[in-house]
Amino acid sequence: MKLSISYTKTQLYTFILGVGLFAMPSILRTTLISSPIIEINMIAGLAMLLLINHKQFSMYKNKENYKKLFIIAEIFLWFSFALVTLYRKDYRTCLLVAVTILLPTLLINVKIEDRALVACTGVWVNCLKMCASIMGVCGAIDLVSRFSISNFFANTYAVESLFSLLSSKRLVSYMGHALLSGEVFLITYISYYLYTTKVKRCNENIVWFILCFIGCALTQSKTCVSLIIVAFILFHMKWREQKYLLLGTLLLLLVYMSGALDGFINRFIWSIETNNLTTNRNSALISLLEAGKLHFELFKGQNIDYGWKMVAALEYPVLRWAYQFGIAVSLCLTFICFVLPVLSLLKQKAAKEFWVGVIIIAIDVNCYNGLALTRDNMLLYCLSIVFITNMARYCRESRK
Repeated sequence: MKLSISYTKTQLYTFILGVGLFAMPSILRTTLISSPIIEINMIAGLAMLLLINHKQFSMYKNKENYKKLFIIAEIFLWFSFALVTLYRKDYRTCLLVAVTILLPTLLINVKIEDRALVACTGVWVNCLKMCASIMGVCGAIDLVSRFSISNFFANTYAVESLFSLLSSKRLVSYMGHALLSGEVFLITYISYYLYTTKVKRCNENIVWFILCFIGCALTQSKTCVSLIIVAFILFHMKWREQKYLLLGTLLLLLVYMSGALDGFINRFIWSIETNNLTTNRNSALISLLEAGKLHFELFKGQNIDYGWKMVAALEYPVLRWAYQFGIAVSLCLTFICFVLPVLSLLKQKAAKEFWVGVIIIAIDVNCYNGLALTRDNMLLYCLSIVFITNMARYCRESRK
């Protein structure tokens, strides 16, 4: 019996993109090769360029007003960032920021033709599912082996923040930080649900919700756990889908009885008892603002003092963008990354499930500083949003 795998060019490029993001994550690349330039994901970047240049992926061709706003915002973004670069004179850092944070925002405006959308989104979802499955297996082994897997990756990557996670018995996967792992679990469930039920019009397999929920719980991210539960409930508000809510509740009770949620529950209770749901972020921000140690300027950026209070205060990406690269850059990035996708869904009169997906992912990425790091976080976010908004457009047009 012969096993054959047939991919179109766009599917192949999407697969390579997934390999670049999920098989060679930022932290693994920088551990293997100690060079700042390796923070740029060459594999994913090449695949992204190949996709954008393919005839089934188009940019700037739509004449809707929000598309014009996108072009204006991008021009102003790059102009503002050029001014910041000239002011800072830290050209290497600014180059990394331009490639890893600014460049992926161009994807927000990509339109995927219907023929390629279904196939490419399927490949993208499968890459997410593979990554979530590997992390889920690692988490399961952790539970029965006194966190041997997390200990292995924390020692391999040798990053102080990962040792801190390990001491708190939070999942340290091959992807690195627990908050990034939680984000991948959340994106996986949302993307899988929308692709399966809306694009393919098939029944979902609730196993994927359980896997992603357990993964979020093992990361002990309060935001991820809360958001994935909210997503599950909002996805199943219709009467004919109430059976999924009942089945999901029963399965979550079994997960709770297994002890997999103990770490998350203890951390959540501690946060409530100490009135510290944001893990010192808001208190650090208020403290620095009151002390006059945080200053934000329109076209000027500053280097971060990596003391714990400054890091905690600038954990929110919008604030970190404004501090490091100026208010103008932050406003442009905020508009492109978070406002334009909403305008796109509004223009498309998208189903509520797509609104839920985009908003929940946007909330999650705004709760930690991933989008402000010169790593793969911005590329992951932009790809997730562009696939969801294109799925929304496809479903709207297929109903006509």
